[in-house]
Amino acid sequence: MEQVARLVDRRDAARPFLDDLLHTATAVSGVIGAAVLRTEGTNRLRVVAVWPALAPGAAMPWWLATAAEHARAIDRAGQTVIATCPEPDDPEPARTRNRVILVSLAAPAGRVVMAYLVAPPNAAALAGMRAWLETMSGLFTLQSVHARMDAERQLLERLHATVDVVETTNEHDRFGAAAMAFTNEVATRWGGERVTLGFLDGRYVRTVAISHVEAFDRQTDLVRDLECAMEECLDQDTEIVVPRPSGAIYVTRAAERLSERHGPVSVASLPLRRNGRVVGVLTVERRLDDPLAVDDLEILRVVCELVSPRLLDLRQHDRWWGVRTLDAARTGLAGLLGAEHTWAKLTGLLITGVIAFALLGRGEDRIDASFEVSAVVQRVIPAPFDGRLDAAHVEPGDRIVAGETLLATLETAELRLELASAHAELAKFRKEGDLALRDGKAVEAKMAEASQQRAQADIRLLEHRIARAQIVAPIDGTVISGDLHRRLGAPVKTGEVLFEVARLPGLRAELEVPEDRIADLVDSDGQWRPARGRLATVSHPGDYIPFEVDRVNPVAEVSEQRNIFRVRVRLLEERSWLRPGMKGVAKIDVGRRSHAALWTGPLVRWVRTKLWL
Repeated sequence: MEQVARLVDRRDAARPFLDDLLHTATAVSGVIGAAVLRTEGTNRLRVVAVWPALAPGAAMPWWLATAAEHARAIDRAGQTVIATCPEPDDPEPARTRNRVILVSLAAPAGRVVMAYLVAPPNAAALAGMRAWLETMSGLFTLQSVHARMDAERQLLERLHATVDVVETTNEHDRFGAAAMAFTNEVATRWGGERVTLGFLDGRYVRTVAISHVEAFDRQTDLVRDLECAMEECLDQDTEIVVPRPSGAIYVTRAAERLSERHGPVSVASLPLRRNGRVVGVLTVERRLDDPLAVDDLEILRVVCELVSPRLLDLRQHDRWWGVRTLDAARTGLAGLLGAEHTWAKLTGLLITGVIAFALLGRGEDRIDASFEVSAVVQRVIPAPFDGRLDAAHVEPGDRIVAGETLLATLETAELRLELASAHAELAKFRKEGDLALRDGKAVEAKMAEASQQRAQADIRLLEHRIARAQIVAPIDGTVISGDLHRRLGAPVKTGEVLFEVARLPGLRAELEVPEDRIADLVDSDGQWRPARGRLATVSHPGDYIPFEVDRVNPVAEVSEQRNIFRVRVRLLEERSWLRPGMKGVAKIDVGRRSHAALWTGPLVRWVRTKLWL
């Protein structure tokens, strides 16, 4: 029972405990053999411990095969299985007294099966052995609970130490006091002979605090060696430990020199980071035979991560404002010109360039307007009287000469008949007048004279119409409309347009300027200011013709459900292919403005109209 009591109080590692547990179970209960099996995966078992202990290179006990076979069939913790286990050379395996007792226990990682080989003389003895071995197996669960409690206690102690160090550091409002408190607290809690704190200053690490040292000379060999060791840690961005553990691949030349020249001591340097960048180093020196353990390094790593933001803020706050400004500028320029966040920088640079181009760059403000070409001198030739078209001598596009080119001829047959009739009436009235004068009939003579005058007027009218039946070109130019060849013999009425004639060259254009842009053509005195631009026709979109604004119609008109002003422009150049009636798009130059004003002009005008700004 003393052995069992000692097992209850055990806190050591699992393997020595298991060996003692199996030995005690074998000695107390008369167990022939014992083993601990751990489940791995779904159908795999691993032998953790065996009693009696095996010699190096020895084979596993014969009974473990049967134990493993039945252990795989156990599907839950807390289950006990008893199976027959005859020896391999037993001639009567059915009469064997060998039994395997399997006790399944829960473990932190999977399940553990305690296997015992027993040879009870009877069933009562087997039941007693089972009860005893189940109790002994429960000690394994108890040891697991103790181990878990010890781990949790150690974790709490680490957390308590971390909180104490952070709290002690945060009690101070000045950087020097906080750094000194931090190094002193680390030296006290982790047994450091000397704890040094350094921060990156430019390209080098500068010592800012040494535990239990109020003032120190930066020119001493000790401080220089400390700073070299800290720079070695900062350059590699990793923890440096001397003596170097096996398998470590970092460089420890400066740390080893520090250990040899100012020791011998063990050295551990831990980087202090902020936003993933190393900004300082903490170096802890202890006796060479008592270096920092792995657990201590882990907790110090956490302490450095928690304390570094506070120390950095205090250090920045205590510096002179000029130095802070220069440091901020240097950091900003380094971030701007560095290799990090390339796409974000390119995007920002592009946006900045676009904004600068929009605000500082200037472009020509142009008014877009549709136009139609017309002739400067243009005449409409109508029908001189009611009649029928007898002949058409020209077509659209023909060149004509004033007073020489015959355009068309109207039929005069009826007019000539009427003229002959008028001449006959005139002769008749003259004869009647002569007879009245001869007979002394003054009244009848007067009436005959009046009839003669009326007949003479009719004759002159008919002769005038006959003379005008031949329509002659009134001006030099080109026929632009009037294809009458398909209307020969058709009646025409007085004033009906037969031809349109324009003098070419000599063209102009009439633009339709939107109402919201007409103000750009007005100067400060309210007068229409001269402006120039270019236009392009639909037929020749790549040929730009310069023009100058000549006149603006002061009255707005409605065109295509919008208000427009008609602006007449004078063409500064003409093309041989340019003809009246051609249409296209014109752009009027009204001055240079920033690109931002050009791009947002329509929106600004719309907002000002809606909001009355």
